[in-house]
Amino acid sequence: MSLIKIRGVNPFANQSDPYITLDTSVSYDDGPQGVITNSYSLQGTLTGCSVTELTNRRDALVNSFDWKNDTGIIENIEIVGVVAASPTAQIIPTNLSFDASNYI
Repeated sequence: MSLIKIRGVNPFANQSDPYITLDTSVSYDDGPQGVITNSYSLQGTLTGCSVTELTNRRDALVNSFDWKNDTGIIENIEIVGVVAASPTAQIIPTNLSFDASNYI
């Protein structure tokens, strides 16, 4: 089962689904009604049997979320059971980072 889908495809294929956290903020800079911004963070671990395999999996994951290269991604991300993007409610990846690790 896939928790995250981009165009119906699991970018974490053959890996464990990441944990998801939600942070919500409200800004009243644009008027008294306020603008709600939801930020979703994915926290997981990539696994592999070699440095090359880990590098390939990391690069594939980065490419899956590269919305500047493929602008259609922001309308086609889904966190199953939580939120799904649409043309009027886009999900824009803003940061993708990987913690350093000494093991494979």
